[in-house]
Amino acid sequence: MKHRSREDIIMAILKAAIGGETRARIAVKAFVSFSLLTGYLPYLIEKDLLAYLQNEIRFKTTPRGIQFIRNYEKIGLSPYSDPARGSF
Repeated sequence: MKHRSREDIIMAILKAAIGGETRARIAVKAFVSFSLLTGYLPYLIEKDLLAYLQNEIRFKTTPRGIQFIRNYEKIGLSPYSDPARGSF
């Protein structure tokens, strides 16, 4: 498997948390280790891309995080796009 960039990992985490998920579910959906996810969560919360819902014990992608996803996909920076070959 190809190594993912920091942005690719952030994108996967944000997409996994759109509906509101626990840490464990986000780690599984985003294909990241629990320890790697734990390192990214404070950063994403600080940047207002992810919110922690204390009453539900879940993380959810914020509107700013959803905008990040849209912008990231719009400019073609996804792990499945290659400018030389086009998207697949």
